[in-house]
Amino acid sequence: MDIEEKKINESMLPCCNNVVQNHCSAKEQVCGKGGECMNVGSTYQCRCNFLYHGQKCEKFSSEAIQSIIALIIIILMGLIICILKFNICSQCKSKKKNHSIDDLYNEQQMILERHKNKKSMIN
Repeated sequence: MDIEEKKINESMLPCCNNVVQNHCSAKEQVCGKGGECMNVGSTYQCRCNFLYHGQKCEKFSSEAIQSIIALIIIILMGLIICILKFNICSQCKSKKKNHSIDDLYNEQQMILERHKNKKSMIN
């Protein structure tokens, strides 16, 4: 087969003239970290996961932003509740200690007064 016959035979093959490019096999991630590349005919589409949107899944989705904000609020509320609970418990413990010392002091004063009264009655 000479060169001219080879050219004619290649031009007659319709499958070989339409070269389909595989966009998704590129070394760089076409759809970024948040998407999956899918070849569609002579082009590609990015299928974005929950957190991303955009043509190449490069932007955070509104659902992702809402989820992040909700998570931050929940964590902050948990911290606030823990801090308040700790403060309330420490105040309760310190009040109990103060009351017990006050009670002991008052009780001691009452005993001393009774003792003085008994002495005065005897004299």
